[in-house]
Formats: sequence, structure tokens, C-alpha cells
Amino acid sequence: MLKYFGTDGIREIVHKSSLCETAFFAGSALARIACQNNPNPKVLIAKDTRLSGELIENACAAGLGSGGCSIIKAGILPTPAAAYLSGLYECDYCIVISASHNPPEYNGIKIFEGTGKKLNVYQELELEKLIDERNAKSRGNLGKILDYSATSEDYIKYALSLLRHPLKGLKIVLDCANGATAVTAPEIFKRAGAAVTAINTSIASDRINDACGATFPSALKDCVRKQHADFGFSFDGDGDRVIVSDSRGNIYGGDSVLYILASYYKSENRLSGGAAVGTIMTNMGVEVSLKDAGIGLYRADVGDKYVLEKMTEHGLNLGAEESGHVILRDYLSTGDGVFTALELLNVIQSRGKNIKELIDNCKIYPQTLINVAVQREARDKICADERLKDKIAEIEAQLGGRGRIVIRPSGTEPKIRVMAECSDPVLSRVTAEQIAEFLKNVI
Repeated sequence: MLKYFGTDGIREIVHKSSLCETAFFAGSALARIACQNNPNPKVLIAKDTRLSGELIENACAAGLGSGGCSIIKAGILPTPAAAYLSGLYECDYCIVISASHNPPEYNGIKIFEGTGKKLNVYQELELEKLIDERNAKSRGNLGKILDYSATSEDYIKYALSLLRHPLKGLKIVLDCANGATAVTAPEIFKRAGAAVTAINTSIASDRINDACGATFPSALKDCVRKQHADFGFSFDGDGDRVIVSDSRGNIYGGDSVLYILASYYKSENRLSGGAAVGTIMTNMGVEVSLKDAGIGLYRADVGDKYVLEKMTEHGLNLGAEESGHVILRDYLSTGDGVFTALELLNVIQSRGKNIKELIDNCKIYPQTLINVAVQREARDKICADERLKDKIAEIEAQLGGRGRIVIRPSGTEPKIRVMAECSDPVLSRVTAEQIAEFLKNVI
């Protein structure tokens, strides 16, 4: 069982943890692994806008450098930008100091291979073993800090190369969540020709994800309506998610984007394997609608790295989570909110239809999600409790195939997530509440 790594890297509340210490030994451990394959390894480090980012970045860099790795300090950049640049600059690994969509008091460490692919669970276990050894002994030659001053520009150019139609004449709102996309997204859309209104673009104060961004789409909706914009895109703190708004302020998540892109790719003979990847949380109605369109759906565990693993396993090029992670594997091996927004605009302009028209044939079943707070170390044990399994089986039998229940431990918070899904919205809510109450009062 993993000790440090969750669904998406290492993540802690900074002032309640020893994250800086962990960062140093994580850097040192990664250096030991990197030096086994390359006598002069190179690691790129980027971060989001959290005030704690510089401390953790420097701790991590010290561990890497003392272990013999040279370091490219790329500064504030979205996670997918760092993943792309690590390949462009022929790095052995990439580290992003970020807690993604979590509040400002959190921070974390995401680690990628030089190809931009996140570490798998076996690599994480190997790294954890070395972290716990607390061995920072130098190899004898120290790494260097390398100067790569054009990092954001290299990423911006690549993003613009994906756009097949200029955005001239479009009014677009971008909610940058006071996070890393503030340094790249407005510039990308402006250069593409759009009239851009960018909100929540502060990188100087610790307000990342604070009532804004992909986890708070009402900020985007309100601004789109106020500005009479054509579209709005809301990113999370590190830029690997996107939530979409149309001109009326209707909000669309990853399930809707998955359906639109899968349908378009199939019509253009671009959908590898004739299928896409969702997660156990992907809406049941989307699966039915894709099947009606002749498109298969594979389900992975929650977490974009598991989505990518399933895509790789079946040779597919499209995968998504409702939370807004969308992986366009033809372009990048991780989710990128900006790339997803640009690709969606490519489809909209190619089809000459608005978002609502593009999902007319997609059924979305009502879902109710309830988070139940538990002790962090008890999450897995509670989810495996036989009494809970029996209760779920009992209620699903009553639903008679009209819905489903998904229980899972959060990979980033001390919570258990209860999701009920049913064609009847009232039944969806009542079902989720029943399970949540059972967790609180019985288990």
C-alpha cells in the first residue's frame, strides 16, 4: 500500500506536514533512480502559484542536485506544459510542485517520466522505499541549475499549432483559478485571435482555487453572461482540467466533452480502436449514448494516470473524467485544459454547431455525489466493509437496472465519495443519501 502517493502524486496541508522534508528526500530518491540509467540526468521542475511552492521546489531541487541531477527550474507553468517540455528538452524526469484543484493551504509533488507520463504504482512504490531510507549521500558530482528561459513560449507555440481554425470574432472568457494557466492561457487565446476576458489571474497572492476555477464554475458562468461571451473555459490551479460554458452560461464537464470529441473523431476516422476511456464515475447515460453511436467505452479507476493506462492498454487516443481531465493522446500524454478547449473549438467550428446541438443525442443521467468525512487511514477499510457491500447490493437490486452506486475512497482528501446515478433525479438523490447515512450511522 502506498504511503506518500495518492491518486495524483504526494499531497498534504503544508503547515500540518513535513512536506518540505519529504520533497528533499523525494528529489534525492529520484536522483538515485535517474543516475542508474544516465550518468548525467536532467530533471525539469515547475510549480503552480501557491506561496509554499518556492520552498518545496528548492527542497526538491536540493535533493536532486545533491544526488547528481541537473535541474531546469521552469517557474510557474501548468502541469501539462511541464510534461510536454520535459520531452522537448530530453529530460529524464519532470516534477511539478502543485496540489492541483485543492485549496491554497495544500501543496504537493507530481512526478512524470521524461515522456510526460505519470509514474505508475510500481515506480511510486520503488520511490517510496528510497524516500524512507532518508539517504541523501552525494554521488560525488553535483547537479547544476540549467537556464532555459523560453519554457512558456515553447509551450505556447505548441498549443497554437493544434488550432485548425482561427478564433477571430469569438469572445471568450477564461477563469485561470489564480493558478498556473494565468501565465499561458490568456496569451494563447489572444494570439489565436479571440477577444479574451481573463478572470482570477493573480499569481502574486495565495488565492489559488479560492471560489474560482474548475471546482467553482459559477464564477465562469456569471462572467460569460455579463460579457455576452461566446464561450468560457475554467481551469483548475495547475491547468490539467477544464470546465466549459456556452454563451448562455450552461456548464459542461468532462463527460459531455468526451461524447462530443468521441463522436467527432469517429466521423473523421480519428478515433483509435473505435472506443474511448472514462472512469467508474463516467455517467451511465454517456456510455449508453456512445454505444448507440457505435463507440465503445472502457472504464478505469478514478485518476487521469489510470485513464492513460487503460488508453495505452487498448491503443486508444481519447479519455476523460467528468472532473475535466481530458487526455488527447495524439498531442500529449496527460490532461491539458487549454488543449481540450482548443480541440473543442476546432470541433465546434468544423461542425458549425453550438455545444448544446453537439450533445443533443447524449443522455446524461442525474448523479448525486456526497462526500463523507472519515479518518484518512480508515478510507480503504471502510469501503471494503462487507456490511456496506451488502447494503449497496440491496439498494441496487431495488433499482432494477435503472441506476448504479459507486463508493470510493478519495485519493487526495480524508473522505469517502458516495455517487448514486439513476434516470430519476429524486431516486438518485435519495439513494446517495441512504448510503451516506448508512456510512455515518452504522459503519
